[in-house]
Amino acid sequence: MLPTMHVLLDLVATILFPFDFLDFLSLGVSVFRNRPMHIVLLRYGNKEQLHKWLIPLLNSKIRSGFAVTEPQVASSDATNIECSIKREGDTYVINGTKWWTSGAMDPRCKILIVMGKTDFTAAKHKQQSMIIVDTHTPGVHIKRPLMVFGFDDAPHGHAEGRLRPGRLHHCMRLIGAAERGMQMMAQRALSRRVFGKLIAEQGSFISDIAKCRIELEKARLLVLQAADQLDKLGNKKARGIIAMAKVNCWL
Repeated sequence: MLPTMHVLLDLVATILFPFDFLDFLSLGVSVFRNRPMHIVLLRYGNKEQLHKWLIPLLNSKIRSGFAVTEPQVASSDATNIECSIKREGDTYVINGTKWWTSGAMDPRCKILIVMGKTDFTAAKHKQQSMIIVDTHTPGVHIKRPLMVFGFDDAPHGHAEGRLRPGRLHHCMRLIGAAERGMQMMAQRALSRRVFGKLIAEQGSFISDIAKCRIELEKARLLVLQAADQLDKLGNKKARGIIAMAKVNCWL
């Protein structure tokens, strides 16, 4: 039986996840990196797809990838996408090349969201569709990682930051990282002595950590408000508060 996933995956509920106990380097990254696939499966997936993909994703047993960018066109403008998606009977034939695909190089990546065009004759902004693709589907070839100045700085994928919900995911990760950083700072301050007393007893440290806590809570509440508006009003109407949350968290 499927659990009531909608409660767990609601954006507001996601932010209310107890960051104080979040191991950002393991569970946090896994949960939030796969968030776009969670949304797609939850809203549009059938029971078979939920059992096959969503539950393993939530359990961090598999990962997902996001295939939008193409080598021959400026893919930040989705109207330039050249990949074709054609329906033939009960199947779809996809023809195209993607790169900078978020998550594809992770050996646990088992499923992709692929953007392509299903109707090249439709209005410019109504030609595109997205389709879920099993990475083991015949014809899918993941060739190599892409390097920047000779280095692969993101072996598990490059994040797609143009999607407004995606921006909030980055904010959530930053809040989780900041919370963990504060925990580490407090632990060190309670174990190390300078000038005859613990760092935690130094007036300047108390002032600094208080300022950090204030800034962190401000960021958390702003992201919470942005997520609430995103859920209630949708991407376009919430774009202002989402932009504010992103700027605040990235400063």
